[in-house]
Amino acid sequence: MKKENQRDSLLWEKLECLVAEWKTLDADNDAVRQRLNLEITETMLTLFPKPEDLEALGVFWLADMEKYDPGRGSFRNFVTNRLKLRKEDMKLQDSGAHRGTVKENGEKRQRWIPNISLDVQTDAEDSRTPQDQQPSPQGDGEELLEVEDLVRELVTAILLLPQLLNRQDNNTARINYYRMFFTDGTVAALHSVGEEPYIPHERDLFRAMKLPFLDFFLEHDCRTVKEILGTDLKSYGQMVPGRPMKQPGQPLPNDIYMQYLNTREKAELKSPSTITNQRNSYRAFLKETLC
Repeated sequence: MKKENQRDSLLWEKLECLVAEWKTLDADNDAVRQRLNLEITETMLTLFPKPEDLEALGVFWLADMEKYDPGRGSFRNFVTNRLKLRKEDMKLQDSGAHRGTVKENGEKRQRWIPNISLDVQTDAEDSRTPQDQQPSPQGDGEELLEVEDLVRELVTAILLLPQLLNRQDNNTARINYYRMFFTDGTVAALHSVGEEPYIPHERDLFRAMKLPFLDFFLEHDCRTVKEILGTDLKSYGQMVPGRPMKQPGQPLPNDIYMQYLNTREKAELKSPSTITNQRNSYRAFLKETLC
């Protein structure tokens, strides 16, 4: 027990130093920030090893990490307190509650509202993933919050792929395919749902996407949600020789994936069934993770 406590003390010291450095970086230090992201995540997963901590850590990273102010106290106190809140939120959500806007003393506030389930229903015979089935947030604020929750959960799942995939699936090739499918689905969902649910998670959204693939199938390079909404897909024939010069539609056809992987990543794929099999695995992963 004493050795374990000593180990944890050293890990907390390491984490404090990593986060302090992380807070000093800006967008121009993306490579350093990515390295620190990985080190911070690995250290937190060691300090919070329980299965129920995993999702809470993902939510914390998206919702709370940027809010930490070293001048107001230690990171240890900050993350410990916030994780307790996130776990309570998840219990409420599991019970069917959802966050909604209520008026208190003449002011609008976000509160948990019980007994209304926001579970994403996925028909077993429907090949669409939860990512494809995001409702349009054109109604009230509650529906927008539902979509934001789904976006947050989806982005978190992609960012934590190395931790969420089982040993058999946890390999570079599988993660690469999943990020490509996520990128394809995100662009389609953005044009269907609009920007509002994505803006709060924009930074992490672009960390999760496969940016070289995004650049391959969009007419212009995009690094913001608004830029994606203002940019069309390249024509089918621009991406795959011999195909018609018209919009390919989404999800993108398998031969677009093959063309990208073979020409840009030298994958030497021979059959589109490889893409189909990987896409089926991705669908199963999302259904298990998000539903």
